[in-house]
Amino acid sequence: MGIIDGYPDGTFKPENPLKRSELIKIIKALADGGYITAPSRGTTGGTAGTTTGGTTGTAP
Repeated sequence: MGIIDGYPDGTFKPENPLKRSELIKIIKALADGGYITAPSRGTTGGTAGTTTGGTTGTAP
């Protein structure tokens, strides 16, 4: 996948806190690779201001 490469000196430090810039790089790489997509911004559904994404339907 090549999403997480580690540090320039060749090390990988999973115990270190993740910096905001590192998180953005990971999210961008996932999006560029087609692993994640942004939700569509339809004009129907009345989801403005919600945090759930406004999905409709019933759970299985």
